[in-house]
Amino acid sequence: MTHALRPGTGSPRLLVFIHGGYWRSLDKSYFSWLAASWVAANVSVAFLNYRLCPAVRIGDIVDDVVAGTNWLFANSRQHGFGTERVVVSGHSAGGHLTGALFAAPRERLLFDPERIVGGVPISGLFDFEPLPMFSGNADFHLDEWQVKRLNLYDREPTVRAPLVVAVGADESSEFRRQSQIIADAWKPQVKEHLVMPHLNHFSVVDAFAERSNALYESTLALF
Repeated sequence: MTHALRPGTGSPRLLVFIHGGYWRSLDKSYFSWLAASWVAANVSVAFLNYRLCPAVRIGDIVDDVVAGTNWLFANSRQHGFGTERVVVSGHSAGGHLTGALFAAPRERLLFDPERIVGGVPISGLFDFEPLPMFSGNADFHLDEWQVKRLNLYDREPTVRAPLVVAVGADESSEFRRQSQIIADAWKPQVKEHLVMPHLNHFSVVDAFAERSNALYESTLALF
């Protein structure tokens, strides 16, 4: 597990981004371009890596994200970025992992959870019931017990910060359903549920880095 940091000079604000790739591909380095607009707004950015399926299970990846977030809080001072106000975000599988961090048992979070001031799951997956039927389960090895463990829509968040739930309007009906189900389930802390016009599963990531875009501005407002 590794981390990439782009410090905003003297900023107490940190944006954590968790990449997608269906839990089995990609790397933080593919998304380093996202940092520029955030650093320009004096927000430091950290990109988390994690192990990939099929070498590990999705539950192990959740453990990696919890451990990586603990590391960021423990090591912020020596790396020159602040963690007074932290927003956790992620796309696709990273959207699920963002939610999984918010639902992690309190004893596993080795920091004050009130320092997380927002979460932005983008095109995430929160209902695992359909996944064992997909060909990808050859890598995930999901069974009934793991599906129940990984589902988020029926769990109570541990981190109580407000959420911006986002999905592209041109994404599949299943991705739109997945965002809707978590927006409904965690409604008390969902500040906005953005269904972004003319954006698909990939172009919605571009919107996250575009200043003046609704997704960018809503995320910035969480700080």
